Amino acid sequence: MSMQLAMPAPQQIAASFAVDAADLADPDLPPLLIFRADSAPWPARPRERAVHQWADVARLTEEPAGFYLGRGLKASDADALLDRIRRSPWWYLPVLSAPGRTAPLADAAADLVDALDICDRARAAREELGLSPNGLPLIERLLYFLQVREGSQLWPERDRRHKLLYRYPLAEALASPHDDVGSCLATMLRGRLLEPAKLVDRTRHCCRCNSAHIHFVEVCPTCGGLDIRTTAALPCFACGYVAPESDFLRRDGLVCPRCDAAEPNIGVDEEEPILQQVCGHCQKAFATSVTQAHCLDCDHVCSPDELEIREIASLRLTAAGQAYLRTGSRQQPLAVFDTLNSVQPQEFIRTVDWALAAQSRRAEVGFGLLLVSLHDTGLLQDGSPLATRLTLSLAEFARQLRGLIRASDNTTRINGDRLWFYLPFSDALGARRRIDGVLALAEFRELVKELRIDVRGMQLPERRNSGEDAAALMKRLGG
Repeated sequence: MSMQLAMPAPQQIAASFAVDAADLADPDLPPLLIFRADSAPWPARPRERAVHQWADVARLTEEPAGFYLGRGLKASDADALLDRIRRSPWWYLPVLSAPGRTAPLADAAADLVDALDICDRARAAREELGLSPNGLPLIERLLYFLQVREGSQLWPERDRRHKLLYRYPLAEALASPHDDVGSCLATMLRGRLLEPAKLVDRTRHCCRCNSAHIHFVEVCPTCGGLDIRTTAALPCFACGYVAPESDFLRRDGLVCPRCDAAEPNIGVDEEEPILQQVCGHCQKAFATSVTQAHCLDCDHVCSPDELEIREIASLRLTAAGQAYLRTGSRQQPLAVFDTLNSVQPQEFIRTVDWALAAQSRRAEVGFGLLLVSLHDTGLLQDGSPLATRLTLSLAEFARQLRGLIRASDNTTRINGDRLWFYLPFSDALGARRRIDGVLALAEFRELVKELRIDVRGMQLPERRNSGEDAAALMKRLGG
């Protein structure tokens, strides 16, 4: 399902805010729209047009070069305008701010001359890309935004109200109400469309609900009680017993409760007392308490070692992300398997026939035949967010398979969605277990469920019927 924008498409906006071409240096180049706080006349300069409210932008019929936030705007007004721009049909256009102004959703701070140059370079990049920005799902929208801004990154922002403590404001601004930004970014990182750039922080997350709102508590190692206090302890030099002074107190002085030794065998006045922790619940004494991690969102309690540690970093576009946007695994998602020592189906069948002929002379020339079937592959073609996630998961699955294949192995795709493996001098059952192990990973759970992936294997010559050739074997294994 394509992303729904907050405003109608540009061609549907009523035409009443027209740009006077006579004021422009080049009538074919769009103007830079400058948001100003006052309504004083703006000097007639080429390719600059002053606007004072969002309604002026909503009446545009032509795409502007970009937007510029002037000095006089209040910070709250500038932030509101930025949010509206990023959620509008003009979300992909550059937004520049006056030098000295910081705005998280803006491209950069620049003077007007540099701002126009930045806008023109961004327009050239869009034309070179040749992809319409309208109707893109969130993953492709983020790729598009970064692609037309060379060197740009998605920067995290700390937010104590957010479950994960950090969020990516720009990604959120480009998302529709139905998009899961966190899941989207995780999918893009797994698919290597984005990569971490600059490390910002490390966070620890609950192993049950993933929340980063963790509270660390010191508790009694015996009963887990919170009522811990530090007290001075006395040693008994006769038996080595160490306990709080209250344990030694008797009517006739200090006496060891373990061996009944009396003073002066109890403690030494001139030395500093031994410090000891005592639990007020179970009265047990101990030298070191135990640290527990308490999740403030789901109340789960665990050891700090069980928490998931995540690195928070800015995110940048990768070469794979550029290729995905330009040529698109999204158009031929199953083609990612054609890099796995792939050969044409006819050559694959000839190779298996040759191996079968070799076995007729020498039975020890064994090999494995493996089939990975993908069903419901039509889900990859509907352009929905699910299709994008499945496509990226397929690319990661292919990458995992590449690590399992040897140089001597061959693969081929038949009927598009059936991936065959020829594994000389290899155990088909062992290879099947390794692939099943990959598919059992949590990141492929949705892929296996939606495409109903199954893996079958056959070991030759043990499973061969008399007179069977490659085509007959493959038909039998394929069912």
